[in-house]
Amino acid sequence: MQDVTAQKRLELQRETLIAELQTSLMFLNDPIKHAQHHPPTCGPELPIGKAAEQMTRQDSSALFVTSPSGAVLGIVTDRDFRERVAARVSATPIRFSR
Repeated sequence: MQDVTAQKRLELQRETLIAELQTSLMFLNDPIKHAQHHPPTCGPELPIGKAAEQMTRQDSSALFVTSPSGAVLGIVTDRDFRERVAARVSATPIRFSR
């Protein structure tokens, strides 16, 4: 008699791996348009406070700055607000409690 336990274990691992790869392949063949969303945009003339309001309202961490023709000119991120806006007013005392 021959012990086939190891062989059966390998066959099971192989079948499991094939099933996982087939599932992954289904997602890879899914059209990308289903995963895309339209990020919020603004023009370069929008005041920084309004840009922050728009990002908050749209629950976004970034805002694309676009030209009138729709070309992307740049991006404003939460990090930009922290480093360039909030850092400038950090000298002003802020109370966090009463």
